[in-house]
Amino acid sequence: IRLEYTGDGTVLKSCASVQNVEVYSNYAEIELNDGSTTNDLLKDVLPHLKVSGFTSRQSSLNEIFLKLAGGKENA
Repeated sequence: IRLEYTGDGTVLKSCASVQNVEVYSNYAEIELNDGSTTNDLLKDVLPHLKVSGFTSRQSSLNEIFLKLAGGKENA
């Protein structure tokens, strides 16, 4: 999930619905916990951030492979 926002995105690191997050200056790339939904994420962040954009996408085969293999993408 890509979440665009205004505010302090570090709050995303403590959200119960978030498994993994990369926080940037005005957006974050988020992976949800198993069983969590995008609605859960929005409930968690709306009290803290002003959301300006929200995009949900499926993981690529490469991302799935790297997660299962325990590797990281090359820079």
